[in-house]
Amino acid sequence: MVEGQHGREDQRRSRIKLAFHNRNAVFDIVSTGRRSDMQQLGHGIFSWSGDERRSDRYGSFILLDAPYGKAACLVPTYNLDLAQKLEGKRVRIVVKVIEPRMSGHAGDLFLGIFPSTPEAGEMVVLGVGIFSVQPDGQDEQINSTVLAPGDGREVFWIDPRKLYRLHDQTVDVWVEETTEAVSPAPNLKAGESGLKVVHLVVPS
Repeated sequence: MVEGQHGREDQRRSRIKLAFHNRNAVFDIVSTGRRSDMQQLGHGIFSWSGDERRSDRYGSFILLDAPYGKAACLVPTYNLDLAQKLEGKRVRIVVKVIEPRMSGHAGDLFLGIFPSTPEAGEMVVLGVGIFSVQPDGQDEQINSTVLAPGDGREVFWIDPRKLYRLHDQTVDVWVEETTEAVSPAPNLKAGESGLKVVHLVVPS
C-alpha cells in the first residue's frame, strides 16, 4: 500500500471508530461496508415478555435496568420521540453488545434453543420489519419494541436464536428506516437449535 493509501485507510478506521463510540452518531456496519444512517433507539439490559415465548411469536423486546433475577445495575434509556416517528414504518434494527454476561434464562426447551454468551462489541442484526412501540404487558412503564414481519405469519417474527444470544446483555439498540425486504421467517423446527454467529469487532 502506498503512502497516500495508508493515510486514507487510517482516516477510514478513525471515522468508523468514532462513529461506533459516539452513541448519537451515524455508523458503518463493518461486516458489509455499507453506509447506514442509524440512530440509537435505546440502551439497557436486553429481554422480552414471557408471552413471546409462550406464544412462539418472538416479536418484541424490552430494555431493563437489571439482568434476570439480579439487582438493578443501570438506568435504561429509550428514545420515545424517535420511536413515535418510526411508528408503522419499515425499519432495520441492529443491537450492539456493550457488556456481556451469562444469561439467567433457561431457554426455550420446546424449540431446543438456549442462551449463549456474546462478546463485547458483537453486533446482532435483529432483522427488517414494521416498527411499533407499545407498553409492556407486565409493566406499562416499560416500552416494548415490536418488529412485525408484514407477511401475515403469527410466529417467529424475530429469529429467537438471535434473541437468546442477546438475553441479559447490556446493549445499545440502533434503528434505521429502510426499503430492504422484510426478513423472512427463520427455518426453525421443534428441537432445532444453533445460530452461526459472526463476531464483528469494532476497530480500536
